[in-house]
Amino acid sequence: MFGCLATIKLIPAFRDHFISARLYGMDLNKTSRKEVPESQGVISGTVFLIILFCFIPVPFLSCFVGDQCVGFPHDEFVQLIGALLAICCMIFLGFADDVLNLRWRHKLLLPTMASLPLLMVYFTNFGNTVIVVPKPFRVLLGLHLDLVSVWDYGADHVFSLYFMMPFFFTTLGLFYHNWYPSSVFVGDTFCYFAGMTFAVVGILGHFSKTMLLFFIPQVANFLYSVPQLFHIIPCPRHRLPRLNPDTGKLGMSYSKFKSKDLSKLGHLILKVSCQSNVV
Repeated sequence: MFGCLATIKLIPAFRDHFISARLYGMDLNKTSRKEVPESQGVISGTVFLIILFCFIPVPFLSCFVGDQCVGFPHDEFVQLIGALLAICCMIFLGFADDVLNLRWRHKLLLPTMASLPLLMVYFTNFGNTVIVVPKPFRVLLGLHLDLVSVWDYGADHVFSLYFMMPFFFTTLGLFYHNWYPSSVFVGDTFCYFAGMTFAVVGILGHFSKTMLLFFIPQVANFLYSVPQLFHIIPCPRHRLPRLNPDTGKLGMSYSKFKSKDLSKLGHLILKVSCQSNVV
């Protein structure tokens, strides 16, 4: 709850700072041309990190109070620190993307760079503790079964809550300002930050299959965007709706082109899209 309130208060406080740094844009779907600050995901991400930095000792308090701790759980501590480092790196790289406006080929390297701490921690703390599942049970359990995920199932849920609860409340504060009529743009910073947070929970918490469910809409959107991304068929940028200044309402955005200018692949995609009523 503190993260939500802090994010709600800090975003308006830093509005003028972002605008003076020329980190702003114009909302194309509004009649007013008011300057809207961008990259506000860096504020919610910073609040998220501060909360978790202060939270670091909490899971290990039993080792400092009384005689409840037999040995300090260094593997869990390294796991928590590595996850925070990966998220911190991703927020930094996301903000760099907002400021520098990197190209797509450069953006592909950013998640790889930021995920290195996460992957190294996973490699260090987790071995290949798997068993081959008998054939009658492979339909339910798959070919291999990770014993770590079975033994630490409850601990994995607790670990995921360490990250998802602050993430939910800080995002709720950002959502408050981004709700229609939005007064801020979240920017690529929040997209990178949110993606890495889910990756941390999915990888270290052993929820990879559950996390993939969140990516189904994104995969569908990517497949639908392939003709646009690779310039096979001219498409409006991001396929955003267009504001009709006469009515003040949003309408469809269109792209005009001649079919004879398309390549053979473009003709094929256009034909399939028309037959499937996609366009």
